[in-house]
Amino acid sequence: MPKSSKKIKESDPMRGSKAAPKGLSEAIDQSLGLQMISIRLPAAVIEQLKIKASSQGIGYQPYIRQLLTNHVNGNAEGSQLWGAAESSSGSDLDARFASIEEQLRELRADRASAKKARR
Repeated sequence: MPKSSKKIKESDPMRGSKAAPKGLSEAIDQSLGLQMISIRLPAAVIEQLKIKASSQGIGYQPYIRQLLTNHVNGNAEGSQLWGAAESSSGSDLDARFASIEEQLRELRADRASAKKARR
């Protein structure tokens, strides 16, 4: 494994987190109108996306989703990933994504606290 991959994994804010339960995951996808896709990207591109996402404090997949949303909404620069400087259709979706991401972070923190308390 390249050193950069190891560093990213150690600093990844989502490191050690588990996937949301299937029912919750499906509910989130449905409420946001999300559809799962599969895409092959060069490993070097993924590594760079992980670095940039980490600097924003988010996972690389939400970061990619935001980049694509910005591009489709005419904000290809993507300078404000979670900001309000985007088109009205994009900002509503961005706010929903940000809200879901925050809820997931809180859920993970609550689970970690509960797990510590049981020890």
